[in-house]
Amino acid sequence: MKYRIKISQIITLILLVIAKPYCWYLFAAGIALGALGEGLRVWSAGNLYKDKALATYGPYKMTRNPLYAGSFLMALGFSIACINPQYPYRTAALILAILLGFKFVYRLQVEAEEIHLKNLFGQDYENYKNSVPRYVPNMGALNTALESNRFTIAQAKYNREYQTVLGFVCVAAFVALKLYFQW
Repeated sequence: MKYRIKISQIITLILLVIAKPYCWYLFAAGIALGALGEGLRVWSAGNLYKDKALATYGPYKMTRNPLYAGSFLMALGFSIACINPQYPYRTAALILAILLGFKFVYRLQVEAEEIHLKNLFGQDYENYKNSVPRYVPNMGALNTALESNRFTIAQAKYNREYQTVLGFVCVAAFVALKLYFQW
């Protein structure tokens, strides 16, 4: 799905416009969860050598899709930051849009990537696919993930993860401004 990023950006903008953050505690909790997600994305991008090597090390020991798991945590974090009990339907719509957006947009992307990786790496990918969960990280594999880590900041930069970091900071700042000025 070539337009996955654009679709995600459009949905994010719409949700930011309708969001009415409620309090600094929810904001802090949501941003902390989002930062954890962005940290997972940076770690993943710094371990990913697209089409050159099958990523089975670092965070890829815990889940086959750590970048998407990180994106989900970021989106969930922003939805927590924007929870407002005074607007329960708006809050529910925000969370539902995020969940449905991930279900449809990322499911198609993951399926396409799995076909590509199968064609590229054959049985090695099949073995990997059968031993590592698709989305939800196996936290029992954290020590192995840390030991097998091949992270470099240069690789994260090469994979343009700085764009996502910048996006995260901008969205967090916008939500903070909405909360501060009660927009």
